Amino acid sequence: MALLLVAVLIAAGGLLTWQSTAAPDLGAAPRGPDDGHTRLQIAQGLALAPHTVVTLSEKDITTVLRSSIADPQQFRDPEGRVRDGLVVIDVRTKLGPVDITAVGRVALSLVCPADGAPDVAADVNSISAGRMPLPGWAVTQIRDRISRDIDLHGLLADAQLDPIRPYLDSVAVTADGVALGFHRPGLLQGNSPCSQPS
Repeated sequence: MALLLVAVLIAAGGLLTWQSTAAPDLGAAPRGPDDGHTRLQIAQGLALAPHTVVTLSEKDITTVLRSSIADPQQFRDPEGRVRDGLVVIDVRTKLGPVDITAVGRVALSLVCPADGAPDVAADVNSISAGRMPLPGWAVTQIRDRISRDIDLHGLLADAQLDPIRPYLDSVAVTADGVALGFHRPGLLQGNSPCSQPS
């Protein structure tokens, strides 16, 4: 009986290891135009058109992610893709002694923080290790950290472009990437998404 229990535990451990180390099906590599190889280059592109919709392609999202990772030894080779209205982020990392691909599915939205200037917020919907989804309690434990690491506001601040942040009026995940909408200065006149009611 004890031998059977040991065999079942070994088989279960092997199944969990196999599922967590299996390569997830993420589809094609990040696509779209490459608007720069650094956050600064991408942000400079934003400065050229502050009164339009600027779409960050999957390659641009990957560039932002790679420059946002605080510990590139722990989270290696991040990539961003757009799937089903979400940004899908994958990174290589270690779970104990085992290398895994961690995958997060993230919704983006326009928010109005205390400083009154519109910003982009990231809300992690789910996380998986390889093909194995993490339980809700585990997602809750790491959600805030991942949301902080996805820093599009930092994209604007890196190039001293924080002054155009007040003109951000929409954020949408489209089939082409992340669309950031900016209005012309003075166009909305107090009807900004973050303007306070009088």
